[in-house]
Amino acid sequence: MAVYTSSSPTGPYAEQGTNPQILLPPHSYFARFYSCNNELLVNHHVMDSQINHDARGDRVITYVAPLKKVVIDSAGVLRLCYWPGNEAIKGEAVPVELFEATENLTFASVPVDFSRGVLVEGTLLLGSEPSLYLQIDNQGYGISVNSAGAVSFRKISPFVDGFVETHRIDRQRSFPDKSDFKLPARRGMSEFYIDGELAECWRMECPQARKIRPGFIGEGVSIDGIYAMSL
Repeated sequence: MAVYTSSSPTGPYAEQGTNPQILLPPHSYFARFYSCNNELLVNHHVMDSQINHDARGDRVITYVAPLKKVVIDSAGVLRLCYWPGNEAIKGEAVPVELFEATENLTFASVPVDFSRGVLVEGTLLLGSEPSLYLQIDNQGYGISVNSAGAVSFRKISPFVDGFVETHRIDRQRSFPDKSDFKLPARRGMSEFYIDGELAECWRMECPQARKIRPGFIGEGVSIDGIYAMSL
């Protein structure tokens, strides 16, 4: 989903020069804007890669993603940010219990029901180029952030020494060296927010997975809270 701007409702329109793609394909579509009290929000759908076979034919199973708050920054760039109303999805807290699985990998809790979903939050030290880790059943997934705030989404080998980057996003802005993050994840899909801004919605191609266990690789990550989702 790309942002186009114009000085007139009748155009002409041109693609936003900075941060033009607010949602990347192929699984996030049809962003729609609406007002909620004095805030402008966006809703959109996400597809989890499962096919539902019914009388109407084969259809991809689709969910409504968490709402995003629209922010126009000081340079006039439209950005999607975490909406505080989404705090309502937080259920009971999962105890944060650090466990060093290997020299580089630390788990932050016991496995949690992935069909129900989790929300992980904490802080990142970007100078350390931190990496979050998600063990989902028998597959590892990573979210790495470089010192400039660009985010890499990865499938990781069982020994955390190899990875395949599935995609990368650069929101083209500066982030504080110590930045907050939020990571909601459920049914093979996740979202990653850094310093309040949506980095990306990520489909991990594992909608039938049963358990998720959050953690981190190396240094520069502090996990302050893990919550089961209450939907």
